[in-house]
Amino acid sequence: MRARNRPPVARIVWSAYSLALVLALAATVGVVHARDLHRTYCSAGLLTADRDTELRPAPGGGTECVGIATGDVRFGSHLKGGSDSEGGRLRELEKLVHAENAKVLRENPRAYVTVVYAGPLSSATVDPSLVKGAEELAGVYLAQRVVNENYRVKLRVLLANGGADMGHQRFTADAIVRYADRDPTVVGVVGFGRDLQSSPAVTRRLQEAGLPVVSGTNSATYLPKDFSNWISLAAPDEHQAQALGLVAQQLRGNGEAPHALVLARDTKASQDRYTSEQAYYGGEMLREKGFRLLPSRTYQVANGKPELRLHAESICRGEDVPSVIYFAGRVEDIGPLMTQLGVEPGCASREISILTGDDLSKAKFSGVGGRDGVAPRITLYHAALAELREAASGTAFYQDASQHLPWLGPGEATYDSPGFASGQTALSHDATRALYWAASLGDVRQSRAATWVNLRVVKLEGMATGTIDFTDAPLFGERHGHSIVLARVRRTPQGLSQAEVLCSRPAGVSKPLDVKQCSIK
Repeated sequence: MRARNRPPVARIVWSAYSLALVLALAATVGVVHARDLHRTYCSAGLLTADRDTELRPAPGGGTECVGIATGDVRFGSHLKGGSDSEGGRLRELEKLVHAENAKVLRENPRAYVTVVYAGPLSSATVDPSLVKGAEELAGVYLAQRVVNENYRVKLRVLLANGGADMGHQRFTADAIVRYADRDPTVVGVVGFGRDLQSSPAVTRRLQEAGLPVVSGTNSATYLPKDFSNWISLAAPDEHQAQALGLVAQQLRGNGEAPHALVLARDTKASQDRYTSEQAYYGGEMLREKGFRLLPSRTYQVANGKPELRLHAESICRGEDVPSVIYFAGRVEDIGPLMTQLGVEPGCASREISILTGDDLSKAKFSGVGGRDGVAPRITLYHAALAELREAASGTAFYQDASQHLPWLGPGEATYDSPGFASGQTALSHDATRALYWAASLGDVRQSRAATWVNLRVVKLEGMATGTIDFTDAPLFGERHGHSIVLARVRRTPQGLSQAEVLCSRPAGVSKPLDVKQCSIK
Protein backbone atom coordinates (compact mmCIF):
# COMPACT_ATOMS: atom_id res chain seq x y z
CA MET A 1 0.00 0.00 0.00
CA ARG A 2 1.20 3.51 -0.80
CA ALA A 3 1.98 5.64 2.23
CA ARG A 4 -0.51 8.38 2.86
CA ASN A 5 2.26 10.96 3.65
CA ARG A 6 5.58 11.19 1.79
CA PRO A 7 8.60 11.32 4.20
CA PRO A 8 10.24 14.74 4.26
CA VAL A 9 13.66 15.15 2.56
CA ALA A 10 15.37 16.00 5.86
CA ARG A 11 14.21 12.66 7.35
CA ILE A 12 15.72 10.74 4.45
CA VAL A 13 19.00 12.70 4.50
CA TRP A 14 19.43 12.49 8.26
CA SER A 15 18.49 8.91 8.69
CA ALA A 16 20.67 6.73 10.88
CA TYR A 17 22.41 5.27 7.82
CA SER A 18 23.17 8.67 6.34
CA LEU A 19 24.47 9.90 9.67
CA ALA A 20 26.72 6.85 9.98
CA LEU A 21 28.05 7.45 6.49
CA VAL A 22 28.77 11.10 7.23
CA LEU A 23 30.54 10.21 10.47
CA ALA A 24 32.61 7.54 8.71
CA LEU A 25 33.64 9.99 6.00
CA ALA A 26 34.51 12.64 8.59
CA ALA A 27 36.57 10.15 10.57
CA THR A 28 38.40 9.05 7.42
CA VAL A 29 39.17 12.63 6.46
CA GLY A 30 40.34 13.35 10.01
CA VAL A 31 42.62 10.33 10.09
CA VAL A 32 44.11 11.17 6.68
CA HIS A 33 44.61 14.80 7.73
CA ALA A 34 46.18 13.78 11.05
CA ARG A 35 48.51 11.34 9.29
CA ASP A 36 49.53 14.07 6.86
CA LEU A 37 50.25 16.43 9.78
CA HIS A 38 52.37 13.79 11.54
CA ARG A 39 54.32 13.13 8.35
CA THR A 40 54.99 16.85 7.80
CA TYR A 41 55.52 18.37 11.24
CA CYS A 42 57.67 17.40 14.21
CA SER A 43 54.79 17.88 16.65
CA ALA A 44 51.18 17.33 15.58
CA GLY A 45 47.79 16.38 16.98
CA LEU A 46 44.56 15.28 15.34
CA LEU A 47 43.70 18.64 13.73
CA THR A 48 46.58 20.98 14.57
CA ALA A 49 50.39 21.04 14.42
CA ASP A 50 53.34 23.15 15.54
CA ARG A 51 54.27 24.65 12.16
CA ASP A 52 57.59 26.18 13.29
CA THR A 53 59.32 22.83 12.76
CA GLU A 54 59.01 20.29 9.96
CA LEU A 55 60.26 16.81 9.13
CA ARG A 56 62.56 17.05 6.10
CA PRO A 57 64.60 14.39 4.23
CA ALA A 58 67.95 13.64 5.85
CA PRO A 59 71.14 12.79 3.95
CA GLY A 60 71.41 9.03 3.59
CA GLY A 61 67.70 8.39 4.17
CA GLY A 62 65.09 9.02 6.83
CA THR A 63 63.97 12.41 8.11
CA GLU A 64 65.22 15.07 10.49
CA CYS A 65 63.34 17.70 12.46
CA VAL A 66 64.32 21.22 11.35
CA GLY A 67 63.09 24.73 12.05
CA ILE A 68 62.80 26.70 15.29
CA ALA A 69 61.66 24.99 18.48
CA THR A 70 59.13 27.35 20.02
CA GLY A 71 56.84 24.94 21.86
CA ASP A 72 57.40 21.45 23.20
CA VAL A 73 59.58 20.30 20.29
CA ARG A 74 62.96 18.87 21.30
CA PHE A 75 65.37 18.15 18.49
CA GLY A 76 67.14 15.57 20.61
CA SER A 77 64.04 13.39 20.69
CA HIS A 78 64.17 13.04 16.89
CA LEU A 79 67.79 11.88 16.66
CA LYS A 80 68.42 8.65 14.80
CA GLY A 81 72.14 8.96 14.09
CA GLY A 82 75.04 10.10 16.23
CA SER A 83 76.70 8.31 19.09
CA ASP A 84 74.81 7.80 22.31
CA SER A 85 77.08 10.19 24.19
CA GLU A 86 76.65 12.96 21.60
CA GLY A 87 72.88 12.52 21.43
CA GLY A 88 72.66 12.42 25.21
CA ARG A 89 74.72 15.63 25.50
CA LEU A 90 72.45 17.41 23.04
CA ARG A 91 69.32 16.30 24.89
CA GLU A 92 70.84 17.41 28.19
CA LEU A 93 71.69 20.84 26.80
CA GLU A 94 68.19 21.28 25.37
CA LYS A 95 66.76 20.50 28.77
CA LEU A 96 69.09 23.00 30.46
CA VAL A 97 68.30 25.79 27.99
CA HIS A 98 64.54 25.28 28.29
CA ALA A 99 64.76 25.27 32.09
CA GLU A 100 66.67 28.55 32.02
CA ASN A 101 64.13 30.03 29.59
CA ALA A 102 61.26 29.06 31.89
CA LYS A 103 63.03 30.77 34.78
CA VAL A 104 63.48 33.95 32.73
CA LEU A 105 59.80 34.09 31.73
CA ARG A 106 58.69 33.33 35.27
CA GLU A 107 60.90 35.79 37.14
CA ASN A 108 61.65 38.54 34.57
CA PRO A 109 58.78 38.69 32.07
CA ARG A 110 59.41 42.37 31.25
CA ALA A 111 63.20 42.49 31.20
CA TYR A 112 64.61 39.97 28.75
CA VAL A 113 65.73 39.66 25.14
CA THR A 114 65.56 36.58 22.94
CA VAL A 115 68.47 35.28 20.86
CA VAL A 116 68.07 32.41 18.39
CA TYR A 117 70.89 29.88 18.05
CA ALA A 118 70.84 28.26 14.59
CA GLY A 119 73.10 25.25 14.21
CA PRO A 120 73.35 21.60 13.16
CA LEU A 121 71.28 19.88 15.85
CA SER A 122 70.67 16.64 13.98
CA SER A 123 72.82 14.16 12.10
CA ALA A 124 72.71 11.88 9.08
CA THR A 125 73.47 8.20 8.65
CA VAL A 126 76.29 9.06 6.22
CA ASP A 127 77.93 11.32 8.83
CA PRO A 128 76.42 10.68 12.27
CA SER A 129 78.55 13.20 14.18
CA LEU A 130 76.75 15.73 16.40
CA VAL A 131 79.96 17.24 17.78
CA LYS A 132 79.71 20.70 16.19
CA GLY A 133 76.11 21.33 17.23
CA ALA A 134 76.60 20.00 20.76
CA GLU A 135 79.82 21.97 21.33
CA GLU A 136 78.34 25.19 19.96
CA LEU A 137 75.17 24.79 22.00
CA ALA A 138 77.28 24.29 25.13
CA GLY A 139 78.87 27.69 24.50
CA VAL A 140 75.50 29.36 23.93
CA TYR A 141 74.05 27.88 27.13
CA LEU A 142 77.14 28.87 29.10
CA ALA A 143 76.79 32.47 27.89
CA GLN A 144 73.10 32.42 28.86
CA ARG A 145 73.85 31.29 32.41
CA VAL A 146 76.64 33.84 32.91
CA VAL A 147 74.46 36.67 31.59
CA ASN A 148 71.40 35.75 33.65
CA GLU A 149 73.39 35.53 36.88
CA ASN A 150 75.16 38.86 36.42
CA TYR A 151 72.97 41.30 34.46
CA ARG A 152 69.57 42.91 34.93
CA VAL A 153 68.35 42.27 31.37
CA LYS A 154 68.00 38.50 31.05
CA LEU A 155 68.70 36.29 28.05
CA ARG A 156 66.24 33.83 26.58
CA VAL A 157 67.56 31.39 23.96
CA LEU A 158 65.53 29.63 21.28
CA LEU A 159 67.05 26.73 19.36
CA ALA A 160 66.83 26.38 15.59
CA ASN A 161 68.05 23.31 13.73
CA GLY A 162 69.39 23.73 10.21
CA GLY A 163 69.76 19.98 9.79
CA ALA A 164 72.82 17.82 9.27
CA ASP A 165 75.58 20.06 7.90
CA MET A 166 72.96 22.85 7.86
CA GLY A 167 71.41 21.33 4.73
CA HIS A 168 67.96 22.81 5.51
CA GLN A 169 69.16 26.21 6.70
CA ARG A 170 66.99 28.09 4.20
CA PHE A 171 63.78 26.65 5.68
CA THR A 172 65.14 27.31 9.15
CA ALA A 173 65.81 30.96 8.32
CA ASP A 174 62.23 31.31 7.05
CA ALA A 175 60.93 29.74 10.26
CA ILE A 176 63.01 32.14 12.37
CA VAL A 177 61.69 35.13 10.44
CA ARG A 178 58.07 33.99 10.76
CA TYR A 179 58.48 33.56 14.49
CA ALA A 180 60.30 36.89 14.90
CA ASP A 181 57.37 38.63 13.19
CA ARG A 182 55.16 37.68 16.13
CA ASP A 183 57.75 37.99 18.92
CA PRO A 184 59.38 41.45 19.19
CA THR A 185 61.78 40.24 21.91
CA VAL A 186 63.84 38.40 19.24
CA VAL A 187 66.85 40.67 18.65
CA GLY A 188 69.17 38.54 16.51
CA VAL A 189 70.67 35.20 15.59
CA VAL A 190 73.83 33.38 16.60
CA GLY A 191 75.18 30.58 14.43
CA PHE A 192 74.70 29.66 10.78
CA GLY A 193 78.29 28.51 11.03
CA ARG A 194 78.64 26.65 7.72
CA ASP A 195 79.28 28.39 4.39
CA LEU A 196 76.85 26.92 1.84
CA GLN A 197 75.48 27.91 -1.56
CA SER A 198 72.31 28.99 0.27
CA SER A 199 74.17 31.26 2.72
CA PRO A 200 73.63 34.49 0.72
CA ALA A 201 69.88 33.84 0.44
CA VAL A 202 69.67 32.96 4.14
CA THR A 203 71.54 36.10 5.19
CA ARG A 204 69.43 38.26 2.89
CA ARG A 205 66.23 36.77 4.33
CA LEU A 206 67.33 37.59 7.87
CA GLN A 207 68.47 41.06 6.82
CA GLU A 208 65.07 41.83 5.29
CA ALA A 209 63.50 40.91 8.64
CA GLY A 210 65.87 43.27 10.46
CA LEU A 211 67.74 40.45 12.21
CA PRO A 212 71.49 40.82 12.77
CA VAL A 213 73.63 37.66 12.71
CA VAL A 214 76.77 37.01 14.76
CA SER A 215 78.41 33.80 13.61
CA GLY A 216 81.14 32.02 15.51
CA THR A 217 82.57 29.77 12.81
CA ASN A 218 81.41 30.80 9.32
CA SER A 219 84.59 31.96 7.56
CA ALA A 220 83.00 33.23 4.34
CA THR A 221 84.95 36.19 2.98
CA TYR A 222 82.06 37.58 0.93
CA LEU A 223 79.25 37.67 3.54
CA PRO A 224 80.43 40.73 5.56
CA LYS A 225 81.10 42.53 2.25
CA ASP A 226 77.64 41.83 0.86
CA PHE A 227 75.46 42.12 3.97
CA SER A 228 75.51 44.77 6.69
CA ASN A 229 73.72 42.54 9.21
CA TRP A 230 76.51 39.91 9.16
CA ILE A 231 79.45 39.78 11.60
CA SER A 232 81.58 36.71 12.20
CA LEU A 233 84.25 35.88 14.74
CA ALA A 234 85.88 33.51 12.25
CA ALA A 235 88.93 34.62 10.30
CA PRO A 236 87.77 34.77 6.65
CA ASP A 237 89.02 32.20 4.14
CA GLU A 238 91.12 34.85 2.43
CA HIS A 239 92.83 35.75 5.73
CA GLN A 240 93.46 32.09 6.47
CA ALA A 241 95.15 31.56 3.12
CA GLN A 242 97.29 34.64 3.67
CA ALA A 243 98.39 33.33 7.07
CA LEU A 244 99.20 29.91 5.62
CA GLY A 245 101.26 31.80 3.06
CA LEU A 246 103.80 32.46 5.82
CA VAL A 247 104.40 28.71 5.96
CA ALA A 248 104.34 28.34 2.17
CA GLN A 249 106.94 31.09 1.87
CA GLN A 250 109.32 29.09 4.04
CA LEU A 251 108.58 25.86 2.19
CA ARG A 252 109.26 27.64 -1.11
CA GLY A 253 112.88 28.42 -0.21
CA ASN A 254 115.24 30.38 -2.42
CA GLY A 255 116.05 27.74 -5.03
CA GLU A 256 114.11 26.50 -8.02
CA ALA A 257 110.37 26.94 -7.62
CA PRO A 258 108.85 23.66 -6.37
CA HIS A 259 105.59 22.24 -7.66
CA ALA A 260 102.35 22.72 -5.77
CA LEU A 261 98.79 21.49 -6.23
CA VAL A 262 95.29 22.46 -5.10
CA LEU A 263 93.17 19.42 -4.25
CA ALA A 264 89.54 20.38 -3.64
CA ARG A 265 86.29 18.65 -2.85
CA ASP A 266 83.84 18.74 -5.76
CA THR A 267 80.89 20.91 -4.74
CA LYS A 268 78.78 20.66 -7.91
CA ALA A 269 76.45 18.09 -6.38
CA SER A 270 76.44 19.57 -2.88
CA GLN A 271 75.53 22.77 -1.08
CA ASP A 272 79.07 23.31 0.18
CA ARG A 273 80.71 26.64 -0.65
CA TYR A 274 83.51 26.69 1.94
CA THR A 275 85.76 24.31 0.01
CA SER A 276 85.49 26.23 -3.27
CA GLU A 277 86.37 29.45 -1.43
CA GLN A 278 89.34 27.75 0.21
CA ALA A 279 90.49 26.37 -3.15
CA TYR A 280 90.37 29.79 -4.79
CA TYR A 281 92.24 31.69 -2.09
CA GLY A 282 94.70 28.83 -1.53
CA GLY A 283 95.57 28.71 -5.22
CA GLU A 284 96.01 32.47 -5.37
CA MET A 285 98.33 32.35 -2.37
CA LEU A 286 100.54 29.59 -3.83
CA ARG A 287 100.80 31.49 -7.10
CA GLU A 288 101.80 34.68 -5.28
CA LYS A 289 104.48 32.78 -3.33
CA GLY A 290 106.13 31.61 -6.55
CA PHE A 291 105.18 27.93 -6.69
CA ARG A 292 104.77 26.16 -10.02
CA LEU A 293 101.13 25.18 -9.86
CA LEU A 294 100.05 21.87 -11.34
CA PRO A 295 96.49 21.60 -12.69
CA SER A 296 94.08 21.61 -9.77
CA ARG A 297 92.12 18.48 -8.94
CA THR A 298 88.64 17.93 -7.54
CA TYR A 299 87.48 14.74 -5.87
CA GLN A 300 83.98 13.36 -5.55
CA VAL A 301 82.20 12.29 -2.37
CA ALA A 302 79.91 9.26 -2.65
CA ASN A 303 77.78 8.07 0.28
CA GLY A 304 79.75 10.34 2.58
CA LYS A 305 83.13 8.88 1.55
CA PRO A 306 85.74 10.77 -0.52
CA GLU A 307 86.95 9.10 -3.71
CA LEU A 308 90.68 9.83 -3.54
CA ARG A 309 92.46 6.69 -4.69
CA LEU A 310 92.77 7.57 -8.39
CA HIS A 311 93.78 11.13 -7.52
CA ALA A 312 96.49 9.89 -5.15
CA GLU A 313 97.83 7.49 -7.79
CA SER A 314 97.91 10.22 -10.43
CA ILE A 315 99.53 12.77 -8.12
CA CYS A 316 102.18 10.42 -6.77
CA ARG A 317 103.01 8.61 -10.02
CA GLY A 318 103.09 11.71 -12.20
CA GLU A 319 106.20 13.29 -13.65
CA ASP A 320 106.08 16.24 -11.25
CA VAL A 321 105.16 15.27 -7.71
CA PRO A 322 104.11 18.35 -5.68
CA SER A 323 105.98 19.16 -2.51
CA VAL A 324 103.04 21.26 -1.27
CA ILE A 325 99.33 20.40 -1.53
CA TYR A 326 96.65 22.91 -0.60
CA PHE A 327 93.78 20.73 0.58
CA ALA A 328 90.41 22.42 0.17
CA GLY A 329 88.30 19.72 1.77
CA ARG A 330 86.50 18.77 4.95
CA VAL A 331 87.88 17.23 8.12
CA GLU A 332 86.22 13.88 7.43
CA ASP A 333 88.22 13.58 4.19
CA ILE A 334 91.71 14.00 5.64
CA GLY A 335 92.03 10.44 6.97
CA PRO A 336 91.43 8.75 3.60
CA LEU A 337 93.80 11.24 1.93
CA MET A 338 96.58 10.42 4.39
CA THR A 339 96.01 6.70 3.91
CA GLN A 340 96.27 6.99 0.12
CA LEU A 341 99.35 9.21 0.09
CA GLY A 342 101.04 7.10 2.75
CA VAL A 343 101.16 3.97 0.58
CA GLU A 344 101.79 5.40 -2.89
CA PRO A 345 105.48 4.87 -3.80
CA GLY A 346 105.89 8.30 -5.38
CA CYS A 347 104.66 10.06 -2.22
CA ALA A 348 105.44 7.68 0.66
CA SER A 349 109.18 8.29 0.32
CA ARG A 350 108.93 12.09 -0.10
CA GLU A 351 108.55 14.95 2.32
CA ILE A 352 105.20 16.53 1.49
CA SER A 353 103.46 19.43 3.22
CA ILE A 354 99.69 19.80 3.22
CA LEU A 355 98.18 23.22 3.90
CA THR A 356 94.48 23.50 4.73
CA GLY A 357 91.85 25.69 6.36
CA ASP A 358 90.01 25.85 9.65
CA ASP A 359 87.75 22.82 9.15
CA LEU A 360 90.70 20.69 10.27
CA SER A 361 90.51 22.29 13.72
CA LYS A 362 87.67 19.80 14.37
CA ALA A 363 90.08 16.88 13.93
CA LYS A 364 91.14 14.91 16.99
CA PHE A 365 94.84 14.13 16.89
CA SER A 366 96.76 12.26 19.58
CA GLY A 367 96.98 15.24 21.90
CA VAL A 368 93.19 15.62 22.13
CA GLY A 369 91.91 12.08 22.20
CA GLY A 370 93.15 10.51 18.96
CA ARG A 371 91.09 9.43 15.92
CA ASP A 372 92.81 11.38 13.12
CA GLY A 373 96.42 11.28 12.04
CA VAL A 374 99.01 12.05 9.38
CA ALA A 375 101.10 9.77 7.16
CA PRO A 376 104.75 9.20 8.20
CA ARG A 377 106.51 11.72 5.90
CA ILE A 378 103.69 14.24 5.61
CA THR A 379 103.44 17.42 7.64
CA LEU A 380 100.02 19.01 7.97
CA TYR A 381 99.64 22.76 8.53
CA HIS A 382 96.12 23.99 9.19
CA ALA A 383 94.43 27.18 10.27
CA ALA A 384 92.18 27.30 13.31
CA LEU A 385 89.71 29.96 14.38
CA ALA A 386 90.16 30.10 18.15
CA GLU A 387 93.36 31.06 19.92
CA LEU A 388 92.68 29.60 23.36
CA ARG A 389 96.06 29.11 25.00
CA GLU A 390 97.13 32.74 25.12
CA ALA A 391 93.62 33.96 26.00
CA ALA A 392 93.13 31.42 28.82
CA SER A 393 94.93 33.42 31.51
CA GLY A 394 92.73 36.47 30.97
CA THR A 395 89.26 34.93 30.88
CA ALA A 396 86.74 33.50 33.33
CA PHE A 397 85.38 31.23 30.59
CA TYR A 398 86.79 27.98 32.00
CA GLN A 399 85.81 28.84 35.57
CA ASP A 400 82.27 29.56 34.37
CA ALA A 401 82.26 26.30 32.40
CA SER A 402 83.24 24.29 35.48
CA GLN A 403 80.42 25.93 37.42
CA HIS A 404 77.59 25.69 34.88
CA LEU A 405 78.27 22.66 32.64
CA PRO A 406 77.21 19.75 34.88
CA TRP A 407 79.17 17.02 33.06
CA LEU A 408 82.55 18.60 33.81
CA GLY A 409 84.57 17.30 36.71
CA PRO A 410 87.30 19.15 38.63
CA GLY A 411 90.11 20.24 36.33
CA GLU A 412 88.35 19.13 33.13
CA ALA A 413 87.66 22.64 31.81
CA THR A 414 90.94 23.63 30.14
CA TYR A 415 91.76 25.14 26.77
CA ASP A 416 93.26 21.88 25.49
CA SER A 417 90.69 19.43 26.89
CA PRO A 418 88.58 17.46 24.36
CA GLY A 419 85.41 19.48 24.82
CA PHE A 420 87.14 22.83 24.25
CA ALA A 421 90.19 22.27 22.02
CA SER A 422 88.30 22.68 18.72
CA GLY A 423 87.22 26.20 19.72
CA GLN A 424 83.56 25.62 18.80
CA THR A 425 82.31 26.16 22.35
CA ALA A 426 84.49 29.22 22.92
CA LEU A 427 83.47 30.91 19.65
CA SER A 428 79.73 30.35 20.12
CA HIS A 429 80.02 31.61 23.71
CA ASP A 430 81.78 34.78 22.59
CA ALA A 431 79.33 35.34 19.72
CA THR A 432 76.35 35.03 22.09
CA ARG A 433 77.92 37.40 24.63
CA ALA A 434 78.60 39.96 21.86
CA LEU A 435 75.04 39.86 20.51
CA TYR A 436 73.58 40.07 24.02
CA TRP A 437 75.80 43.08 24.81
CA ALA A 438 74.42 44.94 21.80
CA ALA A 439 70.87 43.97 22.78
CA SER A 440 71.26 45.23 26.36
CA LEU A 441 73.44 48.31 25.95
CA GLY A 442 73.37 50.41 29.10
CA ASP A 443 71.69 47.50 30.89
CA VAL A 444 68.47 48.45 29.11
CA ARG A 445 66.54 46.13 26.81
CA GLN A 446 67.13 47.22 23.21
CA SER A 447 64.94 46.80 20.16
CA ARG A 448 65.89 44.62 17.21
CA ALA A 449 66.89 47.63 15.11
CA ALA A 450 68.91 49.15 17.95
CA THR A 451 70.71 45.84 18.47
CA TRP A 452 71.81 45.85 14.83
CA VAL A 453 73.21 49.38 15.22
CA ASN A 454 74.76 48.69 18.62
CA LEU A 455 76.86 45.81 17.29
CA ARG A 456 79.30 48.36 15.88
CA VAL A 457 80.13 49.61 19.38
CA VAL A 458 80.69 46.19 20.99
CA LYS A 459 84.06 45.72 22.64
CA LEU A 460 84.36 42.96 25.23
CA GLU A 461 87.61 42.01 26.89
CA GLY A 462 88.24 38.79 28.77
CA MET A 463 86.33 36.56 26.36
CA ALA A 464 87.33 32.96 25.65
CA THR A 465 89.15 33.90 22.44
CA GLY A 466 90.46 37.31 23.55
CA THR A 467 88.92 40.73 22.99
CA ILE A 468 85.79 40.81 20.85
CA ASP A 469 85.96 44.19 19.14
CA PHE A 470 83.46 45.21 16.46
CA THR A 471 84.24 48.93 16.63
CA ASP A 472 86.28 48.74 13.42
CA ALA A 473 83.73 46.62 11.54
CA PRO A 474 82.61 48.70 8.55
CA LEU A 475 79.31 48.31 6.79
CA PHE A 476 79.80 46.18 3.67
CA GLY A 477 83.46 45.58 4.38
CA GLU A 478 85.84 43.22 6.12
CA ARG A 479 87.03 43.79 9.63
CA HIS A 480 90.31 42.78 11.23
CA GLY A 481 91.34 41.46 14.62
CA HIS A 482 90.00 37.92 14.31
CA SER A 483 91.49 35.20 16.44
CA ILE A 484 93.63 32.84 14.35
CA VAL A 485 95.97 29.91 14.89
CA LEU A 486 98.38 28.07 12.60
CA ALA A 487 98.88 24.51 13.81
CA ARG A 488 101.32 21.83 12.69
CA VAL A 489 100.70 18.08 12.87
CA ARG A 490 103.43 15.49 12.21
CA ARG A 491 104.44 11.98 13.14
CA THR A 492 106.57 11.34 16.20
CA PRO A 493 109.31 8.66 16.28
CA GLN A 494 106.82 6.54 18.25
CA GLY A 495 104.39 6.58 15.31
CA LEU A 496 101.82 8.93 16.85
CA SER A 497 100.41 12.09 15.28
CA GLN A 498 101.29 15.11 17.38
CA ALA A 499 99.63 18.51 17.00
CA GLU A 500 101.30 21.73 18.10
CA VAL A 501 100.58 25.44 17.76
CA LEU A 502 103.02 27.00 15.34
CA CYS A 503 101.88 30.58 15.91
CA SER A 504 98.71 32.35 16.97
CA ARG A 505 97.01 35.64 17.62
CA PRO A 506 94.07 36.17 20.01
CA ALA A 507 90.97 38.10 19.05
CA GLY A 508 91.34 41.85 19.24
CA VAL A 509 94.90 41.99 17.91
CA SER A 510 95.03 43.54 14.45
CA LYS A 511 98.76 43.20 13.81
CA PRO A 512 99.23 40.36 11.29
CA LEU A 513 101.39 37.34 12.00
CA ASP A 514 104.85 37.27 10.41
CA VAL A 515 107.36 34.66 9.24
CA LYS A 516 109.48 35.03 12.36
CA GLN A 517 106.51 34.22 14.63
CA CYS A 518 105.48 31.30 12.42
CA SER A 519 108.92 29.80 11.82
CA ILE A 520 108.76 26.10 10.86
CA LYS A 521 112.39 25.44 11.86
